Amino acid sequence: MWIEGKKIICIRSHSQGIFKEGEIFTLKGVYKDICKCSILKLDIGFKTDRFIGLCPLCNERNIQEHGNAWLFNETLFKPLDEDFAEEICSNFEKEFKENKITILN
Repeated sequence: MWIEGKKIICIRSHSQGIFKEGEIFTLKGVYKDICKCSILKLDIGFKTDRFIGLCPLCNERNIQEHGNAWLFNETLFKPLDEDFAEEICSNFEKEFKENKITILN
């Protein structure tokens, strides 16, 4: 399901506003066994010197040190496949037409 180098889309905003629903990222890495739960942690390109926190699912305190990558739970994202991207574009075009919004160059 998760393939490094592929685009993913945020389906739920980060609790501290780090990223928002609908934002698209390139998956940099996938990590497992970071905490006790079976949720994978994703590297989407955010960096930190050292991030200590609690997993929101299992509440285990963990130190995430993977080349300074700030890792996030996979539950916040889904792969951005071509069908989904077409749906986003279609909905966007429909919204513009319904609201009669014109893009000026």
